[in-house]
Formats: sequence, C-alpha cells, structure tokens
Amino acid sequence: MDDESPQQKPAPKKSKKAQQRSDRKWWAIALAGITVAIAALANMGHIANAVIGLTEFAKIVFIGHPPPSPPPDTNKQVLEVAAEIRKHFEVEVEHTRQANRPDFTHTRMALEHLKGIDVRNGHYWYFKGEVSRFLMFYPQRFENGCVKDFGVEGPDAIGSYQDDFLKYIELEHVLPPEQTKGGMDREVCRIRPNGFCVQRTAWINHLLANDYYREALRQNDAIMRKFRLQHALESINEAHQYIRPTRGTGFPQCIDSAALKQLIEQELRALP
Repeated sequence: MDDESPQQKPAPKKSKKAQQRSDRKWWAIALAGITVAIAALANMGHIANAVIGLTEFAKIVFIGHPPPSPPPDTNKQVLEVAAEIRKHFEVEVEHTRQANRPDFTHTRMALEHLKGIDVRNGHYWYFKGEVSRFLMFYPQRFENGCVKDFGVEGPDAIGSYQDDFLKYIELEHVLPPEQTKGGMDREVCRIRPNGFCVQRTAWINHLLANDYYREALRQNDAIMRKFRLQHALESINEAHQYIRPTRGTGFPQCIDSAALKQLIEQELRALP
C-alpha cells in the first residue's frame, strides 16, 4: 500500500565489550544522580526524605517500578469522623444528664480515630477539651455547659483541661486566614475538614474567659487574681470577634460576653 512505511533495516548488534561500556556509563550516570540528590536533601536537613525519595528513585532506575501513588485525600474521612464525634458527644451528654453518670466512651473512641488521622485537627482538640471540661465539673458544679463555681480544692481547677482548648488556639493562630476565617455560621466548621472557624474559636475563648473569671474570683492572692483576670480579658476580647446572627457580638451562654467584659474590667480596676 502507498501509505505503508518502508521496512527499516535491523540495527547492528553491539559487541560484548561495547555493551559493557554502555552499562557502566548508565550506572555511572544513575549513581551520580543519586549522589547529587543525597547531597541536596541532606544539606536541607531532610535526611528521612532523602532515604524515602531515593528508594523510590532506585526502583524506577534499576527495577523499573514506578513510585506508589500519593496517599488518598483524607478530607472526606476526617469530616465523617468529626460528624461521628459530634453525634456521640451530644448523645452522651444527654445520657449523662438523664442517668447522672458520665460516660463518653464512644466519643473518646471516635476522638482516638481522628487523632490517628490528623493530630493537628481542630475538631479533635475542640471536642477533646469539651469532654475533659464536662467530666471535671459535672454534676455538682456544672449547669447547661457552664461552670457554676470552682469550689475550694486544688490550686488550679482549669489547668487540667484548658491545654486542649489552648492547643486548638495555638494551631489556629498559625494557619492562613482562608483556613480559619470566613462566615460566622458554625456550619463553616462542620464542612471544613481542618475544624477551625470563627464561631468555634470565639466560643472556646468565651468558655475560657468565663472560667478564668470564676477562677480569678476565688484567688486570695492579688497577683494571681490579676493574672487570671488578664487572661480572661484577652479571651473575652477574642470571643467578641464572633458576630451573632441577630445582633451583638460574643455569646449569651454562661455570663454574656458583653456583661463579662464589664465585670472583668471592673475587677481589674479594683485591684491595687
């Protein structure tokens, strides 16, 4: 046929010595590439990455195997586990109130699941803090999610659970605004895999401000009282970043954010 390509003559075979020289040249090029890669990665401090990356490079060069596919997107999985945590938490809070016996077994199991996926996730640290806070004060000193009083025992009633909330805040502060800001609705957090949003961050600060304030009131030492009140003021200012759907800023639960700020400032002015 007219469009058929003409047959090509077979290429002459290389001699054994020529083939050996070609093989040595290929190995030299490959080893040189590996050496350069090791030096570059090691110089940047990525020794572990160098080992992993060069292992895959060796597979391609010497074995012909491609590197494994990148890990699948975990966003869907994170959102599913976060929804599971929220569901278990709400159910177990209600069950605790009815049975008067705290039990957050399923919530904790789901939290451990999420921790295994992403230990820096906002959903994880928020709900972990909520569970710890509930268990510490329920039932004698806890009502509708608010601490009524801290009693008289212990030098620091907040310290054992505030670390979870503070870890959330710490992680939130280092993320770019597009990953933490946005709409004021709490639904933003529910659809955002990383678990950070304006409403949740403000709510955590509102709870901390209430707790810092109540903790300050039971301090006899003026320095410790001032220390707690200053923390309370910082937290309540952050809580006011949330704009309510109706009007005003902050939250009405526990001590209303606006009223609480006035109380904190009043206490600070009264200190020597």
